Amino acid sequence: MNDSDIWQTLRSEIEGQLVAQHRDEWGWLHVVDHGDCRYLYFGAPYEQTCIRKDKPHQLVHEYARAMSLAFALAQPRDAILLGLGGGSLLHALQKARPDANTSVVEMRPQVAAIAREYFQLDSLQDGQLIIADAKQQLRLFPTESCDLLLADLFYDNRMHPWQEQQKFFLQCRKLLRPDGWLAINFDAPRLVDSESCYPLADLFPTLLSVTTRDDNQIVLASPQSGFDIEDHLPAIEQLEQQLEIPLRPLLKNLREHP
Repeated sequence: MNDSDIWQTLRSEIEGQLVAQHRDEWGWLHVVDHGDCRYLYFGAPYEQTCIRKDKPHQLVHEYARAMSLAFALAQPRDAILLGLGGGSLLHALQKARPDANTSVVEMRPQVAAIAREYFQLDSLQDGQLIIADAKQQLRLFPTESCDLLLADLFYDNRMHPWQEQQKFFLQCRKLLRPDGWLAINFDAPRLVDSESCYPLADLFPTLLSVTTRDDNQIVLASPQSGFDIEDHLPAIEQLEQQLEIPLRPLLKNLREHP
């Protein structure tokens, strides 16, 4: 199937104007404009990234807003992002925590190139971006090297299965400082306090989840104990102002797992 045929197939399910399309060894990448938003698709009609072109820090997807709650909980000095996509979470983090030392791990060089050229990440420094498989790269970070770890690893239409494996949780716990926070984007609700996601509950005394309207489930986890959301409301309100988005409504769906 040639380039035009690929787009003609997709545009029956995608609204907007094609800005660019590329292909790498993992598949097709499409950049599409619709209204004041720009989208990235991984060769399938599922939005991988959406940014507002005039305010790229203003998170559009509810799952990304739920993940950003970790910015307020962690107050990070050092952050690690697994999966760049079009960089919506990175835009938000740089807006909210400009002094944080941030490392981004992205497997696909073409995705990084597209983020720079089409998603306003041209200022991304090489030292911040690591082109590598996150599964291998996590082993190379020093123990207790971050306060915030965001995991948003997806293929064209499914989550990377490594994000729900025991070894992944163990590696994340190793990297987090005692007061740090982990945020994971699951593509469907999990029983995060059951054996299916063991050892999340054993590794993280504080374990929270938010299920979005699209049925993604965001897990927020910390090695610290004695969590009380009331203590973090001022930081969440400040984050709302910085990102210009409502976050407190998400707290209605915030579940604390025993």
